[in-house]
Amino acid sequence: MISEGSLVSVDQHAFTYAGLNFEKEFVGIVLTNLSARKYFNLDTDDNLCEVMISDGRICVFYETDLVSL
Repeated sequence: MISEGSLVSVDQHAFTYAGLNFEKEFVGIVLTNLSARKYFNLDTDDNLCEVMISDGRICVFYETDLVSL
């Protein structure tokens, strides 16, 4: 289970799903856990995590695309 404050690595597939090139591995710290149903108004039970990645950006990733370190 990934929780707030967890150190994580972002799976390469998260970039593939978004149509982005994977150039290097990103690590980050989970800031918040979010419900995809509420955040994006999606019909899903998936969880999202707001993550501050190593270059300083704050991004939202599906919890399944994060690997706890």
